[in-house]
Amino acid sequence: MAAGSKDTGGGWKTVSGRGKSSSSPGGASLLTSLRRYSSSKVSIPRTEQEKARNLVHAKIENLLKFLKENDKAFCSFDYQGSAYDGLKVGQADEFDVMVALNGKSDIEPIPVVPGYALMQPIKKDDFRFKKYVTDDGYMSGVQFRQKNFFSMVHKWSNTGQEDDGIKLKISAHGPAVQVDLTPPRSTGLACDISVDLVPTLRIREDAHYVAKPYKSYAEIHTPLPCDSQLLWRQSFSKSERAILKKIDGDGGCRKDCCRILKSIRNEDPTLRALTSYHLKTALLHECDIVKDWDKNKLDQRFLGMLGSLAKYSREKSLPHYFVPELNLMEGYKNSTLDNIHGRLSRLQNSPLERSKLLSPTEIKNK
Repeated sequence: MAAGSKDTGGGWKTVSGRGKSSSSPGGASLLTSLRRYSSSKVSIPRTEQEKARNLVHAKIENLLKFLKENDKAFCSFDYQGSAYDGLKVGQADEFDVMVALNGKSDIEPIPVVPGYALMQPIKKDDFRFKKYVTDDGYMSGVQFRQKNFFSMVHKWSNTGQEDDGIKLKISAHGPAVQVDLTPPRSTGLACDISVDLVPTLRIREDAHYVAKPYKSYAEIHTPLPCDSQLLWRQSFSKSERAILKKIDGDGGCRKDCCRILKSIRNEDPTLRALTSYHLKTALLHECDIVKDWDKNKLDQRFLGMLGSLAKYSREKSLPHYFVPELNLMEGYKNSTLDNIHGRLSRLQNSPLERSKLLSPTEIKNK
């Protein structure tokens, strides 16, 4: 629980300035500054989001049809990430798609560390994905990308996919395949769009494992009992998206608060070590602690989130929302977390520090 004590409205009493609206050196209240910052730097115009999303959907649905026609193991795809959680900031330029293979009948997950598992064939001699199995006897997401997925996406890109004027570039991105789309000016979109296609194994309807590197953000790599490249991460993106879809059903400011923090993180060299997933997880925890997210309390909730993130970095522990034994702060150097804690504490407690990020002058010049 973040430092402080709850008030009767579910908010926080002031602890070192936390939870209390304050004025910046320029005279504007923190609430006004946050709203101005959100409008100028954070919010993506709805029309831009819809155009980008429609363009991506049209391409990806065409791709899935191609994949299914060429390999019956492909069964579905699922859009995920901040663009669909309502947490994207800046531009509608990044999308993530889980491209699912049906592994219900012949793959058994072998848990190794919290949140990660090896994929073991149930029948090794009669296994559909035999060519992606390593000498250790486990299915490799990297080999799947190298031996099949990348080439199939590349073949699809050569089936007249640029006839509509959208330029494509296909590249490897770890176990994923990245598709960069350059829309023509006639679409009204001013930036390239990057789509990460992530190989995913669907073991059950409620159990998906994605070929994502083990703690890719880590600076210190904890010894593992297996090759980290063989691990598949259990995905909770559907559950997270279901929560986030309804999270501001009361007209609250939860997503606004997280988006502002993401934008600040993007601009601050010290805070860039935090991933978007760290911020989303912190938000989910905060919503369990604090119940009053009225839009007029955005300033209090913002300071509260800063305090919670400072606490997680100070204690060097941020539990995964669905797998509490998985510490999302593990893997950072102590010095990195100490720097993050110091920076967050200064932002929480110093109106001057906040003003440097939120003032109209800064917004205009950046």
